[in-house]
Amino acid sequence: METWYLEYAIRRDRPGLLGDVATLLGMLGVNIEAVRSLPGGGRAFLLRGHGPDLRLAGQALQGVADIQIVAVRPPLPADLVTLRHGQKLQPQLASGQDGDGVPFFSFVRSELGVLVDFMAQEIADGPRGGRASLVIGIRGQPKVGKTEAAIAACVSANRPWVMISGTIFRLVARSHLLDGEKGRDCVYLLDAAASLRAPGQDHKALVQALWRGSQTKLVEHPDLFVREGWAQWEDFDFLVELRRCPEEAIEPENISTSIRSFDVS
Repeated sequence: METWYLEYAIRRDRPGLLGDVATLLGMLGVNIEAVRSLPGGGRAFLLRGHGPDLRLAGQALQGVADIQIVAVRPPLPADLVTLRHGQKLQPQLASGQDGDGVPFFSFVRSELGVLVDFMAQEIADGPRGGRASLVIGIRGQPKVGKTEAAIAACVSANRPWVMISGTIFRLVARSHLLDGEKGRDCVYLLDAAASLRAPGQDHKALVQALWRGSQTKLVEHPDLFVREGWAQWEDFDFLVELRRCPEEAIEPENISTSIRSFDVS
C-alpha cells in the first residue's frame, strides 16, 4: 500500500462534485485518509491504495470536466502541511545575489505554526533528492522569531538539536562538540551573524567540519555566510523567510555582526 497526495482546482462548482470524486476513487479501490478544502477553490486529499490503483485513479480524474488536476504524487512535506492547515505552500525561486535560484517559502509571524510544522516535516523526512544532508536557510530581521521557530521545529520532529552559534540568550559560538552531539540525528543550529564574530579559528573550523558532514543544518542569515565565502547558495536545499508583516523588508546587508550588538553579559 502506498500513500499519495491528490489536489485539484474546481472548474465548475456544483452539488455532489465531492461525492462523485469520492465515489470514483472508491470504485477504483482507493481509500481517502484525509480531505481539505483550499483557499481559492480546490481540494487536497491524502489517498491510500496500491500503486497501480492510485495511478489509474489519477488518470481517471483527468477526464472529469468539472475539475483540473493540480497534483497526483507521493506526498512532499509541503503537501502534508497543506492537508493539516489548509494553506498551500508555494515555493518561489530567488534570483541574483538573493539566492541564485534557490527555492524559498515566505511566512509572517501569524503563520508561525505553519512554518514550524513545515520545517519539522522537512527535518523528519530528511534530505530530499538523494542529497547527503539537509540545509535550510532562515531569513528575517533580528528578533522576529527565527531561532525559536528552528528549535520548535526540531522538538516537533523529535530530533535533538545543538546550537553551534546564536544569540537567543547570549552570544554562543561553540568551538567543539561533545560526544553526544555528533550523531546523525542531531540538527545543528547556526547564526551566521554570530559565527562571523566568533574569536579565533576554532569556531570557523568547527563550522567547516559540520558543513562537510551529513547532519541537518538550520542557518540563520544565510546571506552572510555566502557573502563571506563560508557557504555557497547551492549548499542550501531551500530558504524560508519570516516577517512581522508582509511588507517588512529583509536586509541582510544591514544586520550587524559587531560583537557590541550582542548581549554577552
